[in-house]
Amino acid sequence: MATSEEYTIIGIEPGPPGRVRIHLAGAAPVELGADLAAAAGLTAGVRLAEERLAPLRAADERRRATDYVLRLLARRPHSRGEVRRALLRRGFAESTVDDVLAHLIRTGSLDDAAFARAWVEQRTGGRRPMGPDRLAAELRQKRVAPDFTREAVAAVDPERELALARQVARARATAYQHEPASAARRKLGAVLRRRGFTWDVIRQVLTEILGEDEG
Repeated sequence: MATSEEYTIIGIEPGPPGRVRIHLAGAAPVELGADLAAAAGLTAGVRLAEERLAPLRAADERRRATDYVLRLLARRPHSRGEVRRALLRRGFAESTVDDVLAHLIRTGSLDDAAFARAWVEQRTGGRRPMGPDRLAAELRQKRVAPDFTREAVAAVDPERELALARQVARARATAYQHEPASAARRKLGAVLRRRGFTWDVIRQVLTEILGEDEG
């Protein structure tokens, strides 16, 4: 049975804040969290087998990945898909990414259902409300699972969508008051469609704001 490769620690020096650089005889230095190295009893002169070093490297990578995600989430909420993509781009191993995501989901730090609901509420409030088609497209772009997307967008029921579309149309209609009726209708309809309102709602709102289509 092959024996595991073994290294001798020849020195430990401070690395970036909270980390140490461990110098090994016959191998490249290893960087770990200072507390992780201390808990493992790593000091100069200790002989360190690869089978002991590998789990320390893996635990350190999981911690670094988790810390990175928590910094992301402190700036703004992210979906699970966004976090996964960010971690992979950062160079973390896929197995590490899967472990970290599973941990954050269990602890409630990542919750796609809550993320989607908050996104819809934010994007339907304020001065630039969006319709359901735009909301669904944005959540897909943020890699939210289809079930969570459908559930969140369903909160914009037909009555709410109609009220939001009226809000947008009334705010924009004055910009087209000197346009021919057909041009005003076309331009206002395009605004509403870009905001993600459905065609049935757009037609109803255009009739309410601009009158019946004479074309």
